[in-house]
Amino acid sequence: MQVVLKETVYNLGGAGSVVKVKDGYARNFLIPRGLAIPATSGAKRHIEHIQRLAEKKRATEIKDASDLKVKLEALSLTVEAKAGERGKLYGSVTSVDIANAIAEQGIEVDRRKIILDHPLRSLGEHTVRLKIDPEVSAEFKVVVEPSADSDVQEDLSPIEEMVT
Repeated sequence: MQVVLKETVYNLGGAGSVVKVKDGYARNFLIPRGLAIPATSGAKRHIEHIQRLAEKKRATEIKDASDLKVKLEALSLTVEAKAGERGKLYGSVTSVDIANAIAEQGIEVDRRKIILDHPLRSLGEHTVRLKIDPEVSAEFKVVVEPSADSDVQEDLSPIEEMVT
């Protein structure tokens, strides 16, 4: 069945797109939720209207994403985590921890949009990427510091002397 998408549907298409989907998917999911309408000859005018609205909406989304990118890149995030003697974390700093740290700064982000190239398992400064929009992503620094109850020692030389 061919349908016209009213909104952007993940892994299917953008608003105003004419796509072919299984009948059940169209009848039971897309159409009842208002995400699509059946592609008929009368829907062509509706398609053009939807496309004009989608272009305006997309322009505002990109502008908002760019504004958020500027805010995020200016942020200095600090996350505290419990660490061992050599500065290695017990566990790791996750995207949930980073999203919570960003929320404390007054900016709400979806944790699923935070992209970690590798797990943050050590103290120090790390670069994290946030995919705000398919076209806009921001990179910012996250500093992982030991929490107050950590076993981190600033001077590691006594430990090295005990080992030798």
